Amino acid sequence: MNTSSLTTLFHIEPSPRAVKFVPQILLLNYGWAHEEAGKKYPEDEMSFRQTIHGNSASDRGFMVKIDRENRKVLISFDSKKVSENHSEWLQKVKRKIGLNELNPHVYRCKAGNHKGFIDAYRVR
Repeated sequence: MNTSSLTTLFHIEPSPRAVKFVPQILLLNYGWAHEEAGKKYPEDEMSFRQTIHGNSASDRGFMVKIDRENRKVLISFDSKKVSENHSEWLQKVKRKIGLNELNPHVYRCKAGNHKGFIDAYRVR
């Protein structure tokens, strides 16, 4: 496939929902102040939004990686890919959770009984 088109994989809370990956891990550890914090929302309102793909990392170091062996689409974080514009944010991430790869990973299965299922697992 030779295209630069972006595809939306999901806009939902990853399963199992009990993990609460977006609010408990991404938002708390990788989030930043919402642009409307203190105006439309409370002062401490946080935001986490990323448009990511597999060709390169976003300006905050997130990207899509394909695990062909396990037929999964993974969401990855690489602190070395974070733009200088976000150095203050990166220092906050370092204090909160460190600068390692996401753990657990969020992934989307591509085949088998889990087709279309989003789950989380611990990196070994």
